[in-house]
Amino acid sequence: MFGVATRNSSTFHEALVASIFSSTFSPCLRVFICHGRERFCHNGFRSRGMATAEDVKDVAELKSPKLLLDPDIFLADEDTRKAHPYVVGFHKERLRKAVEIVEEALRRWKPFQLAIAFNGGKDCTVLLDLALKALRNAKAYSSAENGSAKISIVYFRSRPQFSALEDFIKKKVNEEFSQELLTYNGDLKESLERFKREHPQIEGIFMGTRCKDPSSKHLSSFSPTDPSWPAFVRILPILHFSYHDVWLYLREFGVSYCGIYDEGYTSIGWEGNTFRNPKLKRTAPDGGVVYKPAYLLDDSDDERCSRE
Repeated sequence: MFGVATRNSSTFHEALVASIFSSTFSPCLRVFICHGRERFCHNGFRSRGMATAEDVKDVAELKSPKLLLDPDIFLADEDTRKAHPYVVGFHKERLRKAVEIVEEALRRWKPFQLAIAFNGGKDCTVLLDLALKALRNAKAYSSAENGSAKISIVYFRSRPQFSALEDFIKKKVNEEFSQELLTYNGDLKESLERFKREHPQIEGIFMGTRCKDPSSKHLSSFSPTDPSWPAFVRILPILHFSYHDVWLYLREFGVSYCGIYDEGYTSIGWEGNTFRNPKLKRTAPDGGVVYKPAYLLDDSDDERCSRE
């Protein structure tokens, strides 16, 4: 039976400060200046063919993820992992940008004017953790001006979902973050219309959309909904994250995620169209079939091989 996956890690504040605001890295990390750009190389890893976010404008467009990250790095010791060029680029560039987007949202709106869309998937789990913790660490969040109102967390359930995922959603929101979960069932557009009627003060909704998701390449960090939909601004802090960036965040910060991802599922739609990713299938020593966890998927282009 699926459970909730967790890892021990330092606190979010310590990790965030260390990863974003610290300019000091492992002494075995060498910094090279190449054509006006910093290049990071670590003893034990070949720098040739490895790119950071500074080398590539859109990570999601890369067709060969192995040039960026061998997922086996997740199994390496902490010092080796944190000094890997891709991991360094994630902390210095993509994670920093995500935090800046959350901070910009807080400057534009007060907490009670914001909501977080959460469906229990890996992307939304990163979003929920990042948004709530970054906002709670922001001075404006606890100021007298903003009062004590909390950001709303809403689950739009359009189709039947795995029971394990349903349990994870409730536990994550109610127990881990001690917040109420607003749930809307049925057609997404109709649910949004109802949500808008019942919560007219909400103007911006945090979403876990990534640019490799279907019909998402044209979006920006702050994207108003289409004219025919209820009027909200979609706030997309992890739009620029790759598949491996999502797993870096979850694994590096010890964020609990739905255990279904450790059973061979890499992309969760709904119960009727989601199955284990064949790219993670392996033969066990006893001849049986086993599946590697989602974070060990080699090619991020295969992420949706677990969806019909």
